Amino acid sequence: MERFTLGRLAHAIGAQAPGGLAAAVATGVSTDTRSLNEGDVFFALSGESFDGSLFLAEAFRRGASAAVVEGGATVPEGLGPILEVTSIRQALMDFARSYREELGFQVVAVTGSAGKTTTKDMIYHLVSGRRRAIKATKSFNNEVGVPLTIFQADAETEVAILELGTNSPGEIEALAAVAQPDVAVITCIGRAHLEKLGGLEGVAREKLSLLQHLRPGGGVVLNGDDVRLSGAGAALARRSGGEGVTLCGLNTPSQGGWRGDIVQQGRSWRVECERWGRPGPSFQLPIPGHHIVTDALLALGVCEELGLDPWDCAVDLASFGGSPGRFTLREVGGVTLIDDTYNANPTSVAASLEAFGSLAAPAQRVVVLGAMGELGPESERYHHEIGRAVARLGVARLITVGTAAGAIASGARSAGFRRVSEVATASEAAAALGPLSRGTAVLFKASRAERLERAVAACETSLTLLPAAQAA
Repeated sequence: MERFTLGRLAHAIGAQAPGGLAAAVATGVSTDTRSLNEGDVFFALSGESFDGSLFLAEAFRRGASAAVVEGGATVPEGLGPILEVTSIRQALMDFARSYREELGFQVVAVTGSAGKTTTKDMIYHLVSGRRRAIKATKSFNNEVGVPLTIFQADAETEVAILELGTNSPGEIEALAAVAQPDVAVITCIGRAHLEKLGGLEGVAREKLSLLQHLRPGGGVVLNGDDVRLSGAGAALARRSGGEGVTLCGLNTPSQGGWRGDIVQQGRSWRVECERWGRPGPSFQLPIPGHHIVTDALLALGVCEELGLDPWDCAVDLASFGGSPGRFTLREVGGVTLIDDTYNANPTSVAASLEAFGSLAAPAQRVVVLGAMGELGPESERYHHEIGRAVARLGVARLITVGTAAGAIASGARSAGFRRVSEVATASEAAAALGPLSRGTAVLFKASRAERLERAVAACETSLTLLPAAQAA
């Protein structure tokens, strides 16, 4: 981050600069005293289970140059300088917007109901070798994470690749106002966070609100296989005369952007592209799945918007290592563990099951599924549908984890599938797998709250194999 004065900070967040210290220089921003560096300004965030103002003394002991607190916070005597605001989170976003405007780097903002982290990481993988780029760490995609990502930038940064998430109406627009994207990317509209967003139309409105703060002349890159996004893209193209809208997908007319054809399947997929109605580059993907191919096409569309050579960029897709907890493959003793545990909704689970089907024969597939969160009153029905989808896919066994996932088990049974086990916890899931034969593939997927990554870790350390004769 570039240095800034307390006066500049105060102006951006609507606070009074501490008396006589407007010209004092700060070196960074921190919301956590454990990682605070000397010279940082400490934003004393509070939440349901923590109060940042309780750590003011620790922040200044570690060398904070100032602290931002909400009005009414108790500040121990003798600490300072202190800047007081109405809302810490809004102040953080206001300063991030000001900082983004001043430095003027390009911003790529990615949102969607599924695939946004993988797409964001793919874009960074392709761009970072060609431009000075930063990206959101892990899933820093909320009102705290987006500003903290922007603050990674310095005067040499050319491109910032941000991820924007939501679970309530208005959050994407608020984050987009901070990001002011030069390129806006939407991966899909799916059944996610329905509890607050209220159905697919509500999800679509929320995701498409990203476009309200697109910079003049900016580009829009959309999943053209998603009917809501292709419709929105067509409407945008009509208004803009066809400029600045790129559709990407496996069934998208290539005249509208990028279309990919999978010509070789297995654990490494080869994809042939058509680009704007003409032959495009081909590329290898080390991670299987139609949704992964779409993510790659979106990433190439973004590279094109940024003025990079898409043929040159496509070569690097072969070395993309995936995103932690997003359909990453691990080999343990001849057994393939697929860790897709970071999060889950009906759209992402269906995509994972489709990709999983390419990794092993039905008799060698085992699926471990936990609950999908924030689905509202229709949650049981969505879980039931996933169970039926597992039965249709064809697997050797299904293990469900937790009470809410019981509807997945009942859905599978209603479709005639009987090899189902129900367990209470992730650790029990690992034990329920028992000895496995070489060549088996095991898919783990659930919402973040289920902590199903613990089952993956347990399998990595304690997996046992059937004797060869018994496996045969």
